[in-house]
Amino acid sequence: MLNLVFAQLAYFDKKWEECETKADKWMYMFKNLQNMTEAPENLDDEMLDKLLSSAKMANFTPEQRLEYDKAMTKEHDIMLAIQERCDEAKSEGVAEGRLETAKNLLKENAPVDMIQRVCGLTKEQVEALR
Repeated sequence: MLNLVFAQLAYFDKKWEECETKADKWMYMFKNLQNMTEAPENLDDEMLDKLLSSAKMANFTPEQRLEYDKAMTKEHDIMLAIQERCDEAKSEGVAEGRLETAKNLLKENAPVDMIQRVCGLTKEQVEALR
């Protein structure tokens, strides 16, 4: 069920420190957002923080917007490169782990077909480890 709340912001006169409920904090933000230059102290609500960030971006000049977009693209590219490298390292680690396991099984004289099944290697790969 949807509950609607109608608020007359003109009559809302609480200071940030007096806001106790989420509704109070939202009303404060909507009423004072246009005059804010920084976030209120103890802003512990992720959605209110996003609201403030969005309001800041809405006031960007075209040049500021272009710079912001460039910075976000660069940050995204860096994060993507880091994720790709982590995935590669994980794959390399898994492959090295399989080879190391196969070597240890060979030392214990385990059958080659079992080593193949356990480690996911071909017969040739197992034989090359001898």
